Amino acid sequence: RDHLLVVSRTSSNAIYVLDALTGEPLRSLNVPGTVVTGGTFVVSMIACSDDGQVFAANLTTDGNTTPFKIYHWANDDSTEVPTLIFSGNPGGGTSDRWGDTLDARGSGVDVDLLMGGRNGKLTACIFFAPDADLRRLLTIITPDAETANFGLGITFGRGNTFWGKATGTGLRQVSFDPETGAGTVITTITNYNNMAPIDFYPTRNLLAGISIETPDNVRLLDVTGGSVLELDTKFFSDFPNSNGAGQARFGNERLFVLDANNGIVAYALRPKIRASFNAGTVTLDWDGIYNLQFSPEAAGPYTNLVNEPPHVFEPAQLSPGSRGFFRLAPIQ
Repeated sequence: RDHLLVVSRTSSNAIYVLDALTGEPLRSLNVPGTVVTGGTFVVSMIACSDDGQVFAANLTTDGNTTPFKIYHWANDDSTEVPTLIFSGNPGGGTSDRWGDTLDARGSGVDVDLLMGGRNGKLTACIFFAPDADLRRLLTIITPDAETANFGLGITFGRGNTFWGKATGTGLRQVSFDPETGAGTVITTITNYNNMAPIDFYPTRNLLAGISIETPDNVRLLDVTGGSVLELDTKFFSDFPNSNGAGQARFGNERLFVLDANNGIVAYALRPKIRASFNAGTVTLDWDGIYNLQFSPEAAGPYTNLVNEPPHVFEPAQLSPGSRGFFRLAPIQ
């Protein structure tokens, strides 16, 4: 369903269900104070499985003294009663802060949850079957990452991989062993120092992240094959977000971004431009009827080139040392 779920702590702990197309509030989830309890924040992050199950986590600044908790709703109906599915320290005996990140994948009884510790190099994955009450916690150790590398942004990649990010650290892709918990960095991208919350869209190999800058902005990257191509940048307002908090989520060919203190923005994903190379020329092709636009800078301004594919471009047309960016825009 085209729903967007948002956690709020003003003026009470709540999870709102919005119409993802219009932003219209539809209802609230049942968040009973007798069930959803404890933590520095009682509810902090939220994630949904592919079939609409809902998971929400609290925030604890020390998993040894205050348990990190995850709650489960079978769906986003207001009558659903949550159940506590995890309570403890995902890092074992290691003291760390948990609850700034949460991701989910899978459906039915085959769902995986992923979270990152704020201050160290630990992440954790919970493999569980809620109907059968079977859960397995895997603490993933990634010694070749930076400290706090996974503290503000974490997202599943393809297979047994995930991406992690925090302000001041590199964007890293980690391969992990689902039996031993050994994690190995397989990709490091250092260009986006200010990026924090992230999400990965496997259908298109896209990664989006919020950069805490002046003003804050959203960057859309193509990370095919572990390399990176910056596709677009969109700007937020510039209210302070000193904690770098927020969430980014892909769904149904759209990207939803919450930047704390700056609101929620939804973007529609344009069709992907395909490129082929031959004898010093580049042929650009795409599906549908869109304006192909060009700019020497990723942030624009962009000018229209053609409105039907294909388009043949000769890189020699650019002056030495310059660069060019293409994008598709709906025809007005």
